Amino acid sequence: MTPTAIAEFLGRSSLFHGCPPEVAQKVAPHIEAIEAPSGTALVRAGSHEHDIGILMHGKASVSMLDSASGSRTTLFTIGVGDHFGELGTLLHEPQPYDVVAESPCVVLTLRGSAVEQLCRKIPAFAQALAESLADRLVKTSTSRPPPPPSSAVHPVTSDRPSVLTRAGETIPFVRVSSYELMDAVIETVPVQIIQQHRMIPLDLRDRVLTIGMVDPFNEAALRDLRRVLHNAEPKVVAISTEDFIAATRRFKLHGFAHRARRGQRLDPNSVVFDETDSKRDSERSLQSAGEQIVALASEVVATGLERGASDIHLEPEREGVRVRFRVNGMLLDWEQTVQAHLAKALIARFKVLAGLDIAEKRRPQDGRIGVRVGRRDVDLRVSTLPASEGEKLVMRVFEAAAMLRPLEQIFVEEGTLSAMRDVLQRPYGAIVVAGPTGSGKTSTLYAALHERQKIRPDTNIITVEDPIEYRLDGVTQVQVHHAIGLGFAQVLRAMLRQDPDVVMVGEVRDEETAQLALEAAMTGHLVFTSIHANNAGAVIQRFENFGCNRTVIAHSMALVLIQRLARRLCPRCTVTGDVPELLRDSLIARKLYDPASPVPLPRAPGCDACDQTGLLGRVAVIESMRLTDEIRSMLMANRPLGDAIALAEQTGALVQFPRYASFMMGQRLIGPAEALLSVAS
Repeated sequence: MTPTAIAEFLGRSSLFHGCPPEVAQKVAPHIEAIEAPSGTALVRAGSHEHDIGILMHGKASVSMLDSASGSRTTLFTIGVGDHFGELGTLLHEPQPYDVVAESPCVVLTLRGSAVEQLCRKIPAFAQALAESLADRLVKTSTSRPPPPPSSAVHPVTSDRPSVLTRAGETIPFVRVSSYELMDAVIETVPVQIIQQHRMIPLDLRDRVLTIGMVDPFNEAALRDLRRVLHNAEPKVVAISTEDFIAATRRFKLHGFAHRARRGQRLDPNSVVFDETDSKRDSERSLQSAGEQIVALASEVVATGLERGASDIHLEPEREGVRVRFRVNGMLLDWEQTVQAHLAKALIARFKVLAGLDIAEKRRPQDGRIGVRVGRRDVDLRVSTLPASEGEKLVMRVFEAAAMLRPLEQIFVEEGTLSAMRDVLQRPYGAIVVAGPTGSGKTSTLYAALHERQKIRPDTNIITVEDPIEYRLDGVTQVQVHHAIGLGFAQVLRAMLRQDPDVVMVGEVRDEETAQLALEAAMTGHLVFTSIHANNAGAVIQRFENFGCNRTVIAHSMALVLIQRLARRLCPRCTVTGDVPELLRDSLIARKLYDPASPVPLPRAPGCDACDQTGLLGRVAVIESMRLTDEIRSMLMANRPLGDAIALAEQTGALVQFPRYASFMMGQRLIGPAEALLSVAS
């Protein structure tokens, strides 16, 4: 379809009818026409599509699902020349309604960024959009069921169906607006659980916590809630997806979705891929990608860096590519939509930059992209995975400023920091960092290596990694290559013949690697490594499961660290005050709060610096255990591991999660709900 034909149609549409003719002519080349068969979902409720669709041919309907009864209510229909999707575009929030093609349709897609520019520059366009929204408001208000009386505390009426559980209990469907939501009640539940399970704390009376859930049958959500607030008596009510979205927007529980738009934007043109990666681009690949794809790839990376993302996800779908950013542990959708016809070219662009085989789409591949943004040096670790709709691509972001942070920015408790620095001065021994995936183990290892470099510049450091996360100056880094039989154990055995002072093994995954790493720590090398475990005792058990005997473990291990990440309170707006009794009792039960010496607990109401969320970044909650001579003796004597752990706690060699998290609350670094979540994980 030609831009001229599109421009002529736009001029007759409701949005552009009052605009000067040249407006439609300028917009037309940037609009894509999409054909949709009857029954196609043009917009899905809850999706993050922030473009406006204009119906060129066919007919569509706008509907809303009643989560209580499962019935769908048609709010209004859309005809030729009408538009849809404007709420998501203007509010930058998930779409509240479903839009379905009732007949074969042709839809013109207007990008959300273009809509914002038109609203600012063309008054006639903004007025037409406002008039349309007012008309839609009237239509939707007359199409919905009447709201319950505002005085009802638990609004269950005879004409509203109830949700029937398997046990025969009825769960009422309520409107969030019928409750007087309070910050103190909202803050009893961690934001992560609220977002993950789509629940909102509505009311708290004694120990009864009324929870509004989009899916009231979600038993896993209730288990997670009781794990954090073990004294709570949850009372479940059902709420709509629309109410949940509105509540999260009102209380800024959206997980930092808007900070990038309010802060200083990062210019995509400032993203420069390093010379090695740029040389991989042949003229043919650039021509096939086109300037649009090159610019789009830079914009994706710029947006991820702008928002402080740890990972960038490109997920192919039928409608296009879904781009998501993991920010502070939460996956957030990009407001822009990547159309289907750009999907393969965008994935290919990143594969070329990462030095991957763009013709190979049946097997997973791994690579690396170096990026420079101003003075910032960033490494992107690229991974592809064949999926049903195409290749999924994930880029993990590693930045020098974050990877080489001073140790005092990681270890906020003085005893743990002192223990780490004492071990770094030693000529031999093993430092084992444990924790779940994405808990910052690699960052801690790199920070420790950097500290060792500073205090002992004469040190010969060699690392073996899979893959190499970040390029360190002055360090010999080796990448494992399983295809040719070069694994951790093979590299480690060769490394020990290279006269190393410090050895880093990225991760212990098998028996041979575990035994070689501990033996290296016994024979005059300082060894850094990581492993997956949940507490100090579990680290020792994991090495035992890998075939290492207690004597080797006792002689080689010097320090064990286990870390989890918690959301950090915004330092600019953090205050202290009382918390609900239910939350305080849970803190006491988890040894996070001493009732004998009560102190006010921190909370952050929100400010401009944190986009009114009260949260700003993440910080590590750490459990640490130093292996003292007494603990070594107990391990070598094959005493029960529980006895050794108890001795470590009594002598202060073991700093457990509750003690560390309690200290962080006292320093106003994390809030009570995050402290509970970190201990209960």
